[in-house]
Amino acid sequence: SKPNSVGMTSIPPIPPINTLIHDLNSNSSSRHRISLGKSLDPNRGKPWSPHRLSPTGQQILHTLSHSNSLHLDLELDLDHVLRPLLLSDHPHPASDILGIIKALGFSNKCDLALAVFHWVRTNNSNTNLFSSSAIPVIIKILGKAGRVSSAASLLLALQNDGVHIDVYAYTCLINAYSSSGRYRDAVNLFNKMQQDGCNPTLITYNVVLNVYGKMGMPWSNVTALVE
Repeated sequence: SKPNSVGMTSIPPIPPINTLIHDLNSNSSSRHRISLGKSLDPNRGKPWSPHRLSPTGQQILHTLSHSNSLHLDLELDLDHVLRPLLLSDHPHPASDILGIIKALGFSNKCDLALAVFHWVRTNNSNTNLFSSSAIPVIIKILGKAGRVSSAASLLLALQNDGVHIDVYAYTCLINAYSSSGRYRDAVNLFNKMQQDGCNPTLITYNVVLNVYGKMGMPWSNVTALVE
């Protein structure tokens, strides 16, 4: 503190609540904040980036986006369309899968995106095929489509299968609960996440603070969140 013009020592202003949260979260950086669902996503959180898909991936995406026959036998058709990705010489097929799921989901083909996700989980004999980044992506897609219960059921099913759920997937579902007005479910999931040993990020805290505000929580609850 420095003396002001009248010789009195000025008191520095109290930092805003977001700054306090940021200081508590040692893994966060104001220059490297990660948006919901990005995680280790090579497409940098964009709905889809066709230039990052391999030629095989681009062809698969084109086929899925323009085919009208997939509803006849979804499982059989998906196996026929996606199987070449396993046989291609692409070194990172999981990146293609992630881009395809994103493109379908953000093109309002939520059912098809979810079907691709399930196909990958079922046929994941190749350990390079499935990326954990696909989980928050599909959760976010379902949430944006208003299918929050489906997103919650999927997360629970994955946990029951022994799949590790990271903070990005939890945060996407918490945000989906908040966007749909299910504030109590959002708070309960936030508490469960911490009980499972998953540490919140700055983004998680911001989402939960927004939930608290919509619920009209008293200030003591807010301060307890960041203490």
